[in-house]
Amino acid sequence: MFLIRDNTEKLNLEKASYLMAINAEEKEHSLFSKELHDGLGPLLSTLKIHLEMYYSSPDDPEIKKRINDTLAESITSVKEISNNLSPYILENLGLTKAVESFVDKLKYSKKIDINFSSNITERCKPEIEIAFFRIITELINNTLKHSHATTIDITLTQETEKIYLKYTDNGEGFDYHEVQKHKNGIGLFNLKSRIEKLGGYTEIITSPGSGFKMNVYLVTY
Repeated sequence: MFLIRDNTEKLNLEKASYLMAINAEEKEHSLFSKELHDGLGPLLSTLKIHLEMYYSSPDDPEIKKRINDTLAESITSVKEISNNLSPYILENLGLTKAVESFVDKLKYSKKIDINFSSNITERCKPEIEIAFFRIITELINNTLKHSHATTIDITLTQETEKIYLKYTDNGEGFDYHEVQKHKNGIGLFNLKSRIEKLGGYTEIITSPGSGFKMNVYLVTY
């Protein structure tokens, strides 16, 4: 009787341990997938734009420099993702400067007008800087890939212990309820998940033909 119970308890412990290991592995895979999609994806999209420009103007030294800079940043990003580190550009420059640097690379392509403003001058917690940087770069990436927009407006505002992000584009827009229903737009839901895990709030306003707007609110204390 005791032997059977001991064996049952042992099997239950082994099963619980196995399930914990599986869950931990799945979480790690999920995190890695998000980092690749949200971090490396926008950089590669930027590189694609610069390469298209290079084919049109192969002798332009500025285009060559942009390609080299974006490649170097992509390589560094891959290395740091593999080591589970935050994007190096945030560590060195902070949120505002990092977004300005990213936007500047895209504005040079002249394919879209990007207006960015921020009153954030102090460093935030690393997880907050990473979350907002990922959201902004992924939203820009989505706009470039899907919306056919000509203008993007991005505003970061810090008030006491709160940060607000307002992102809008004048693109085609989409039916957000349909996207939710069919579980499309994994990148968008990853971004919402990032903020919600930090205790923040997101609001998405869009419909076919009316552009896209996303508001993000987060308490930083």
